Amino acid sequence: MKKKLLTTLLVCIQFGLIAQINSVQIGTSSNVYTFIRGESNQIIVNQDLNTVIFIHRNDASVFGGESAQFRYDISTNGGISWTTDIGVLNPSGTNAPGGPAGRYPQVAIYNPIGNTDPDSSYLTYLSAYHSAGVNPDIWDGTITGVARLDGASTTWTETNTLLNGGDVLIPNGFCKGASGVYWAADWVFDNSYQISDLIVYKAVWNDISKDINIVIDTIIQVPFDISYDGIPKTNSLNMAFDSSGQYGWIAFSGHVAPVSEYIYTPVFYRTTNGGNSWEGPTVLDLRNFNDIIARMSIISDTISTAFDADLGVDGFGDPHFVTVVAPALTYSIFPIGMEIYDFTYSSNRQSWGAYYLDSVLTLRGDFTTTIPPISEDNRPQVCIGPNGDKVFITWLDSDPLITGPSPNNNYAPNLIAVGIDVVNNKRTPTVNFTMGDPTWDGAALYASISPTGLRNGTNNIVPTVTMELNVSQSAYDPTTFHYFTNVAFEDSLFKDSLVFYKDTVTWINVPYVQQEKTDINVYPNPFSTSTTITINSEIVNLPAEVSGTQAGRKSEIRLVMYDVLGREVKKFKVQSEKFKVGRGNLPNGMYFYKIATNDGIIGTGKLVITDE
Repeated sequence: MKKKLLTTLLVCIQFGLIAQINSVQIGTSSNVYTFIRGESNQIIVNQDLNTVIFIHRNDASVFGGESAQFRYDISTNGGISWTTDIGVLNPSGTNAPGGPAGRYPQVAIYNPIGNTDPDSSYLTYLSAYHSAGVNPDIWDGTITGVARLDGASTTWTETNTLLNGGDVLIPNGFCKGASGVYWAADWVFDNSYQISDLIVYKAVWNDISKDINIVIDTIIQVPFDISYDGIPKTNSLNMAFDSSGQYGWIAFSGHVAPVSEYIYTPVFYRTTNGGNSWEGPTVLDLRNFNDIIARMSIISDTISTAFDADLGVDGFGDPHFVTVVAPALTYSIFPIGMEIYDFTYSSNRQSWGAYYLDSVLTLRGDFTTTIPPISEDNRPQVCIGPNGDKVFITWLDSDPLITGPSPNNNYAPNLIAVGIDVVNNKRTPTVNFTMGDPTWDGAALYASISPTGLRNGTNNIVPTVTMELNVSQSAYDPTTFHYFTNVAFEDSLFKDSLVFYKDTVTWINVPYVQQEKTDINVYPNPFSTSTTITINSEIVNLPAEVSGTQAGRKSEIRLVMYDVLGREVKKFKVQSEKFKVGRGNLPNGMYFYKIATNDGIIGTGKLVITDE
């Protein structure tokens, strides 16, 4: 006991604060091939419904049927109590030759506008499938469907769709865009077992059939550098949208021209019009992050991202691509001196860069007796708070005093987390949520979080699920899932300054800022007392500077401001093309504005109020 306590105290110096976990056992699955991909969104929440959903494969040892079928668990009181193993959602799922053998299900929520009753909303789901006994390593398409959250089986749907002639891999980052629109990213993957182009999937809610229909929305040709061996190098493909559904990002680690070294580096594509078009790639050349290189130069003067990452989009529409960075080898890393970073475009700073989060002690661990064993790296995960102003990041790391000094000894992982306030440029201390817990210390296997969070008063809740292996430790035996109810950060913890390393030279194929006239400009933004909005005089019939009512104006122009919950907080008539908006009594936070005439909307945007 004394040795264990000493170890905990020593590693606390590295990992920051320690918490105590409260957990609830939820559903079970036939095996681990439902939860081991960090790019899959298997947990989802809705703040308006106070609802948490977790989707997983069926446990045939308990319920019969096939492991290729899906069930879900649901809580309608914020994760406190659960109804588990509802389903099956896809009764045609089978492991018999020909399939469809479903794996890695993901979930989102369709909630009709204005609804607050969980029983009137639906889950939507997406998974990959393969042909089971016929070339089981070749993926063919997707399984999609919906289920009303009152549990009525008559509302459950299932559609198995062959996509791109079967030349696909596994959908990643299933997420909601605009209302009733869902997205995911994938790779073209043919019988040569090589990826090539980037696939963007789109699924749309049909209010008549009460179902979603998936299509390939676009295929993007990525300029991979294949000079090393003719094979594109990439990992950790993911996708996410902001709450408006207009600003979306696709990101991955890869080797894309013109980066010359054989390393992985963050690559981004973005949309600002709800997915109607995509711009990119934006390549963050790690050779330009001089401050990060200097931190690792004692080992190598070249750095690379590792092999796990996650992506979220905050209320500014800015991406957060979180991954481990380490001294580089050829398409690999020295697992020494590792650190975890949030690569982002900061609207506050008008710059690409990276937030330093913490150091990382171990990289990879093996968790099963299966040959070859199932392994996991640090599994970074990103959760955006319901107001879009906070970003929560988790990862897994082991205590080297227990697992040994090798960086590849991450086989007793603890759940580490930190929060970022993107409005006030503050962060929390690093918190180790499982260290010292009698059940979960060193046992946070494959811990995954929802891409969006919950908020209760001043408490920011990060919905988290982890996996408990069978006593056999075999990947093929049933596994049990547990929901952590108290992975959370109080507002008072956001008091430390962020460390931001600016990218000195970002290579951008399609410019991030388009060099064209915009209809509306806002400066400053963020602001503390007031900001000035300028409307392009070519689109409105307004004088440059006026006061009072103007005669002869054809259409009245109005500005309306809303808070993040959609409540109107300010409204007034616009009487010149350049005017001020005062803060008044509004608290710090993010707001939305709409400028409109009787004939329609001129423009919309975001305003941020802060004391700094």
